[in-house]
Amino acid sequence: MKGSNIFYFISQGIKYFRTNKYISLAAVGVLAACLFIVGNFWLIYLNVDLNLQRLEEENQTVLFLDDAVGEDQFAQIEQSILAIGNVSACEFISKEQAFADYKEAYAEEYDLYSELDENGINPLRNSFSVTMENIELYEETVYQLSQIEGVARIRKQNQDTLDGMMTVAKSIYFVCYWIMGLLLIASLFIIMNTIKIARFTNRRQISIMKYVGATDWFIRWPFIFEGAIIGLLAAVISHLFVWYTYSNVMVKLGESIKVLEILPFAQVSGQMLLVTCSCGLVVGVLGSAISIRRYFDV
Repeated sequence: MKGSNIFYFISQGIKYFRTNKYISLAAVGVLAACLFIVGNFWLIYLNVDLNLQRLEEENQTVLFLDDAVGEDQFAQIEQSILAIGNVSACEFISKEQAFADYKEAYAEEYDLYSELDENGINPLRNSFSVTMENIELYEETVYQLSQIEGVARIRKQNQDTLDGMMTVAKSIYFVCYWIMGLLLIASLFIIMNTIKIARFTNRRQISIMKYVGATDWFIRWPFIFEGAIIGLLAAVISHLFVWYTYSNVMVKLGESIKVLEILPFAQVSGQMLLVTCSCGLVVGVLGSAISIRRYFDV
């Protein structure tokens, strides 16, 4: 494709857009609405994924060591823990450190441990805090940890809570994928039919160009660029509406529900714009290209 031809195709695409401005704007509106919904579901997906990752990072299990385990065995036990595939990190916590942390956490309730503190008694055990990579393998990993020699007891996380979070996350992933896919397919068919109406007004021009020897692609390219313009306009409009909605709804929801961590829109704004523009271009170009095929049979 020559450079001069590109400018011609773009100018013709803009001309077709302006000539059929009402139908073109209707196509922009329909596609923008679909991309708006897709964008919001994509942000929901990202936020669920963020909170699930945070849950995995905070999913620490504590291994309490037997009192008979000496200091010379700590390194060996640590190596055994890290040798387990699903373990991402582990940290040794001495019983002195654990008791100091306990006293700091309950400084206002000194009566709970005053007698122990005054008599220099430390009832706690040496331990390892273990972080896992995949919480779906939690029970299997806990069993492997329990088999390590020197481990007296394991303080497990609430497995019902973990399982519930995983089930909810998987359900949200499934719904988001299907809704986004179905909406993009539906928007493609809507755009095809909307643009097909506009192409009806250009059927005579297409026939004349075919008769005088113009190639199919020479005729197609202006309409494809028109579809690209529709897709890009819809993407930018939907991006602005998604930004406004997300900033005024999701962020306030995160402020009211403290347990949730909400992804800042600025952190994903560029990626979001790229995705919506890509989707808009694909749907606009495909819809325009497919809708004009029937007019090439002359």
